[in-house]
Amino acid sequence: MSRGKGSNPLWQKGIIKMRTKEAKITLDIETANSTEDALAYDIGFNAHYNDGTVLERHSYIVKDIFCDMTDLMQSAYYAHKIPEYHESLARGEREVKSLYEVRKILHEVCKKYNVKVIMAYNAAFDMNGLNRTQRYITKSAYRWFFPYGVRVECIWHMA
Repeated sequence: MSRGKGSNPLWQKGIIKMRTKEAKITLDIETANSTEDALAYDIGFNAHYNDGTVLERHSYIVKDIFCDMTDLMQSAYYAHKIPEYHESLARGEREVKSLYEVRKILHEVCKKYNVKVIMAYNAAFDMNGLNRTQRYITKSAYRWFFPYGVRVECIWHMA
């Protein structure tokens, strides 16, 4: 006679839990300006499962900063790589989009895969940088970059 999971006392007590595939997003940004006032000009993210299966890859250059604020771009940590960004755009490896468009795409991907967690290597920096860029570009009409209810987690400790 086989016992189903419902008859297992450990299952009933909640000690054994069903493992489901949970989609997450890993995100990274590059910024211009000082660290305290960083504005995002490069946003990349992957939607994936815990097992590493990648569902979608996204890589965007933020038009509002990269194209419209060329003087500010000279303060970017990777300013010397600006020609490489142009080359990657020419090869189709990245797309130029407004911050509004990137935000909209991120929100759509979160909804599509029911994402509850966005991870970043230095999550506080990325979250603050994206919120700051959002507020700067919209003159604070829109204050938050990430979808409401999605947790942002730092993965610095995994390095």
